[in-house]
Amino acid sequence: MAYALGIEAEIKCSANMFYGLFKDNITELKNLFPEIYESIHVIEGHGPSVGSVRLWKYKLGMKWYFATTKDRMVTVNDEIKSITWSLEGDMKNFEIKLNTNGDVQFPTAFINYLHTLTVKLPSRLLKRA
Repeated sequence: MAYALGIEAEIKCSANMFYGLFKDNITELKNLFPEIYESIHVIEGHGPSVGSVRLWKYKLGMKWYFATTKDRMVTVNDEIKSITWSLEGDMKNFEIKLNTNGDVQFPTAFINYLHTLTVKLPSRLLKRA
């Protein structure tokens, strides 16, 4: 049985800036959120391309719990600014879909984590711009 969950959040930077980070510079999340990410490394392929694989180590929920996840970029649609990743790791296997139209779908364990990221990322991107 498949479930789809989502959040909506107002993105207070341009859609191009927000989407561009996830499409072309996703490893920068470690620098933008050092309180969450221990490391993000490209381990297969070219970082911002379909088929690339990254290894993530990050805090999830509990203060001292670090999760490890591998993601593979599955699809990219620049026209509608949409990306789908396939993930496998500590929390199970699942997909995350990001659309800059406000639709982000993911499993329940990541709701608070991705909501915080979505709300705080624009201001951190604008500080760097």
